[in-house]
Amino acid sequence: MKTTHWMLAALTLLVFTSLASPVMAQNDARELYLEAKQLLETRDYAAAADRFEQVAEDYPDSRQAPEALYWQAFALLREGERRDLHAAKDALERQLDRYPDEAREGDSEELAIRIQARLAEMGDAKAAAEILRLANELGEENGPDREEDTRMAALHALMAMDPDRALPILRKILVENPQKYSTEFRGQALFMVSQQDREEEVLEILMYVVRNDRSPEIRENAVFWLGQVHSERTVAILDSLLSDPDERPEIRGKAIFALSQIGGREAMATLRALAGDKNTDLELRANAIFWIGQMGTARDTTEFLIDLYDELEDEELKEKVVFSVAQGGGPDAGVFLMGIVRDEDEDIETRNNALFWLGQTDSVGEDELVAMISTIDEPELAGQIVFVLSQRDSEAAITALIELARNAEDPEVRQNAIFWLGQSGDEQAADYLEELVGEDW
Repeated sequence: MKTTHWMLAALTLLVFTSLASPVMAQNDARELYLEAKQLLETRDYAAAADRFEQVAEDYPDSRQAPEALYWQAFALLREGERRDLHAAKDALERQLDRYPDEAREGDSEELAIRIQARLAEMGDAKAAAEILRLANELGEENGPDREEDTRMAALHALMAMDPDRALPILRKILVENPQKYSTEFRGQALFMVSQQDREEEVLEILMYVVRNDRSPEIRENAVFWLGQVHSERTVAILDSLLSDPDERPEIRGKAIFALSQIGGREAMATLRALAGDKNTDLELRANAIFWIGQMGTARDTTEFLIDLYDELEDEELKEKVVFSVAQGGGPDAGVFLMGIVRDEDEDIETRNNALFWLGQTDSVGEDELVAMISTIDEPELAGQIVFVLSQRDSEAAITALIELARNAEDPEVRQNAIFWLGQSGDEQAADYLEELVGEDW
């Protein structure tokens, strides 16, 4: 009887041990895996790679084993020596051999390409040939169906290795087989095209994308990158976009910006023609006026904008001209802005706007601003003059505000001047306010 009990107990212990062992192994694997991840986060790549390899070799049946081989390869890539890169390739090959499903579902293929790219940069001919093979598959209509991250990794690797070989592939992606690729992928390919220095081929690809890509976002990006290609042909292409009334306003807006980036006489002439075209959308004309003000030499641009102002009827366009002239500065700008401020036939908002920008130039002094208050017809303009003075960080501006606080005929002007003196933090202003408080009200 005792023997039977002893055998039953032994059998129970054996069953328990057989059930507990996998659980204990899984816990050990998880603990070691987490230790390796922590080493990775602290950039101790060599130690991390050793721990990940230990997980895969000592606990091959654990849930962590497939990922451990991936992270081992990643850590070795970060180490970066040739021997590390070859060890990283071996780790990914073991992952594919032992855990094919996990390897294909994850990012292992992309990582493998990055490893090959680094080896190719070090002169490894076999790795370079593999990168070229993968990149050539990208432009083929019936090429292997790969994840886009993998495809992009191959393309980046080829760009780093041999940019001249990349351009024909980029052309296949964007011109010949764009339907195969997502908007994001085509956008990255477009950026790569823009970085090439083969002007004619780049222009051909960009122009095709502008005219034909199915994504408005990609087309707008292509117009933007046209602005980085400085040639007369580019100006003509952008001009054709602006001249097309059926083109989307967003595309035409991007074309204006692109012209401003190219610069030069041809680009400026195109923008000036657009700014003066009464049949063009007001927003596009305003956009053109703004960039004209940012592009040209001060005197030449100011003369054009002042002449344009006299032809305009829309207040928004006039406001853009006022701003652009003020940004250019110079004596002509001051005379122009002062003329608008004093012109009683102008809209009050336009006069206020001109007065504000006049105050930002050095063409009008504090004494002249104070003198203007008694000669203008609008109380709102007087208040704007006080505000302009308050924004000038100078002793002369404080003196001018004190004079207005003491002597201005309009009580509202005096109150505004006192308010801004109180905000100035200036010692002279504080002395005056203390004196004012002591007066017999």
